[in-house]
Amino acid sequence: MKSLTKELLGCGALSLLLLSASLPAAGATKTPAAAATASQQASANSALAWTQWELISPEYAGLEQRAFLKFTDLRLNASVGLNSIGGSYTLDGKKITINHLFSTRMAGPASLMKAEDLYSQALQSVRSFDVSADGKNLSLRGESTLSFRLTGHTPQGFVATESKIINVAPQLGPELDGDKTPKYLQLEDLSQGSSWGRFSEASIEGFDYVPGYRYQMRVVVERNARTNEKRLRLLEVFSQQWMQSTKLEANHKILEVAPTKVNCVGVAPMQCLQVREAGGQWTNFHAPIEGFNFQEGWRYRLQVAVEPVQNPPADASSLRYTLVRILDKLPVIR
Repeated sequence: MKSLTKELLGCGALSLLLLSASLPAAGATKTPAAAATASQQASANSALAWTQWELISPEYAGLEQRAFLKFTDLRLNASVGLNSIGGSYTLDGKKITINHLFSTRMAGPASLMKAEDLYSQALQSVRSFDVSADGKNLSLRGESTLSFRLTGHTPQGFVATESKIINVAPQLGPELDGDKTPKYLQLEDLSQGSSWGRFSEASIEGFDYVPGYRYQMRVVVERNARTNEKRLRLLEVFSQQWMQSTKLEANHKILEVAPTKVNCVGVAPMQCLQVREAGGQWTNFHAPIEGFNFQEGWRYRLQVAVEPVQNPPADASSLRYTLVRILDKLPVIR
């Protein structure tokens, strides 16, 4: 499973790079001293907390919009219009230190990616700041000077801190070390070097859980900067597998679907699914499977219902195929 995880991390469209030490493990209990320190730092950061700025200079080439910078009381978020750059920050008088800087890594135009790298490097080098007397202009000074104009105030909510690869069990269960009612997602952290292990969550933002499936997915961990509340948000589902017994009605079939379509000829040249029953030969499949949305690069095993079509057109199939359930959806690892 760990080797599969590494492959998936390599082929995912989005990966979160931690550029410095990670945050404390989820579930760790703050001591009163640690909580007081966080509260004191939030107070010290009040000069920039909950403000939002747009970059005036330097003017990076290739941008379709101005780069921005947002602050909560403990964290910052920035972007040039491609990836999200984030981290924590601390103020001490006019000194500023940016820690734990990370970025999502989606590809984009070369000029935009270059601008993003320059902006990220400039933020990482910042050592001091200054806000104008009217509060409308901000200067961050490091290896270069970044000049910003105030655009508003940041909503007080959740910010991304790290990403994880997790397994989701096919049945709900009790909250670990808590509520014993079986209504929680049972999760396993597969991220290398993580101390989370097995844990439970009431839900994952953006994820519609269907009992009976085991899922593997990438999620981002988000925390509320004011309350330290944690939640998970779905980034990408890597695989889903039906783990319960499969009851086949008389008109049901199990079909395997290949990960790519092929050129074929029906009424006109077209592309067909490659389909076979267990142990059979791959054949071109001209008919649609109602309710099934094929995604190239995935290997499927489907349970379908097959019904005769009364008086079908001469150029159409005499059988109607309807999806009952996706039994497996697995990525093709190259």
